Amino acid sequence: MDDFLDFLKAYESFKKEKNSLKKVECKKQVSIMLTPTDRNKIQNLADEAGLSISALISQWIQNN
Repeated sequence: MDDFLDFLKAYESFKKEKNSLKKVECKKQVSIMLTPTDRNKIQNLADEAGLSISALISQWIQNN
């Protein structure tokens, strides 16, 4: 019986953690139009930073 009660406690704890994880923002796709020159520039910046273009833009947005 103690094992069952331990399981129930662990399950309730898991449910609380799971509910708190639902509050995390989800990512959604957005399209932007760039000239070939601008696309090359942003790709070079992303490569220098070791990030993808979307991660670079996201980081820029969060810091401004």
